[in-house]
Amino acid sequence: YTPPTPVYYPPPPRRPLLSPETRFFIGRTVLAIMVIGMLFVVIITLVNVISGFTKPTQVVRTAAPAQPNQIAELQQAYDSAPDDKAKREVGVDLANAYIAAADEHVRRGDDLSAESELQQATDLDPSNPDPWARLAQLHEARADRTAGAKDPNLVKEREEYLKSAAEEWTKASEQERTLDQARQYKRQATLDWLKLADMLNDEHRVGDARQALYSAQKVCGGTGLEQNVQDQLDRLSGR
Repeated sequence: YTPPTPVYYPPPPRRPLLSPETRFFIGRTVLAIMVIGMLFVVIITLVNVISGFTKPTQVVRTAAPAQPNQIAELQQAYDSAPDDKAKREVGVDLANAYIAAADEHVRRGDDLSAESELQQATDLDPSNPDPWARLAQLHEARADRTAGAKDPNLVKEREEYLKSAAEEWTKASEQERTLDQARQYKRQATLDWLKLADMLNDEHRVGDARQALYSAQKVCGGTGLEQNVQDQLDRLSGR
């Protein structure tokens, strides 16, 4: 008698942990979450970029408050400096003191005193962009106060203030070492040239308006206003 040979059958396969339908659903969900996350990043980046151009910015840096007798003491040290190098070093501190004093006079509404002190600061330290920017801001504010005036004297005054502001913003941008700050100064200069060109064009002084726009073209690079300047030039040319 020969016993039958046992036959072994492999165990049935185990059910997969996740069905194909479940794996497909999870994959699609993860992909959707990744796409939504990327969209959020793009939207936030665009909002930050756009807001950088549209939100009001503090164009001029703030200065430390003026100290009593600081200008007099520094002026004495400046006058008695033994050589040009020492005079330049004291001149920088004296210029900053004049800037702080000018800020205080602006807060009190004494624009004439502020203007005189800022001009002193530019003479002492012409490579410092801050007094140039403050002078520009001061003249820009004066020009805005005469906007819409019909009196010929006020119209002429507005023209001079806008031109001065544009030139001072330009000088500030040339001395500024921070790229973004310099761009802001150039943008302000361009805006003032555009305002001046509009005003001159309204007075039928097309040639002068064109010269103001040519000045704007020299400074508007990187400000986002290049097309505005070109469009205004095209309108003057009848294109």
